[in-house]
Amino acid sequence: MTARDDTGGNLFGDHRADAVLAAVEPHLAQFIGPAPNVFHEILSDGVHLDLVPYAPTQERDFWVVATLGMSAKEMTTPQDVPDAATWSRAELLVTLPGDWPGLDPAKGVVGGEAHFHPLAALKKVARYPHLAGTSVAVSHTINLDAAIAPDSEMTAILLWWPLFLQDEQATVVVADGVQVNYFQLIPIHADECAYAQSQGGVALFRRLAEARIDHTFDLKRPSVMNEAT
Repeated sequence: MTARDDTGGNLFGDHRADAVLAAVEPHLAQFIGPAPNVFHEILSDGVHLDLVPYAPTQERDFWVVATLGMSAKEMTTPQDVPDAATWSRAELLVTLPGDWPGLDPAKGVVGGEAHFHPLAALKKVARYPHLAGTSVAVSHTINLDAAIAPDSEMTAILLWWPLFLQDEQATVVVADGVQVNYFQLIPIHADECAYAQSQGGVALFRRLAEARIDHTFDLKRPSVMNEAT
């Protein structure tokens, strides 16, 4: 896997991009098993994003779908961020129920548009920092300006460390010192996003944890802001 566009040229002009992806691509398989299928992106906008689905196993009853390509290009981190280099590259992932109809252990991504919305959100958020000239990190919220799915009221995303991995497993250290962080997408309601923007993403995550919100991509759950404070 190389950081190249669909004409064969280097997409980012970053001499480390291939080394970064070579380190990132096998990383998750060490902890959650192999991914025999990769959903390759044909046309790219700003960054080439493939999707890697990891099927459920006997030890893990849910799907994991991760991006591959977001980390090939550095994000633009604010100048006042301490250790900015450690936050400049990232990949994203979502977890989906084991019976998700848009995924198949043998064929990978299937089912067409009807079941693609979690993956569309994954790609939209992964593309956002590169198109907007900014960065994303743990506890950040991203307003999608539209419902994540036609039958959902959720319109935003909270980024957090992958809840099914150990802390050290969520980071890939590339040989030359470049670091790539994995963040998990958690769909949230507009009022939850507003709460995070006023009180901080950490405060929102605590509310979600107190409500025992499952880590899978659940678009049907009620807002935790309806709970008693």
